[in-house]
Amino acid sequence: MLRPVSKAADQLKAFPEALKRAAGISAKVYNEQNGDYWLKYYVGTREQDKAGNQVELGGSAVNNLNDNLCCLDCSRAPITTPFHLHGVWKHRDAAISRSV
Repeated sequence: MLRPVSKAADQLKAFPEALKRAAGISAKVYNEQNGDYWLKYYVGTREQDKAGNQVELGGSAVNNLNDNLCCLDCSRAPITTPFHLHGVWKHRDAAISRSV
């Protein structure tokens, strides 16, 4: 089961049209909003809250097979390998130390 999910993740990472289609499917599955709404919050957006502050909303990611292997065994990738999350470059060691 991991292989087809990982292949789908590869498609979502590589092809914007696949991501847009998946967003449309989410709208139908959850019977809420439309595909543009789901895509907006998958990618992440910055909006103004009631107090006038800019806040970041959403921001998601998918894991392909390589990502999952790294999650299961972090020794497969250098611990200092940077990754991009919610518009910010981070390092795996910082993420790992927060999750422990």
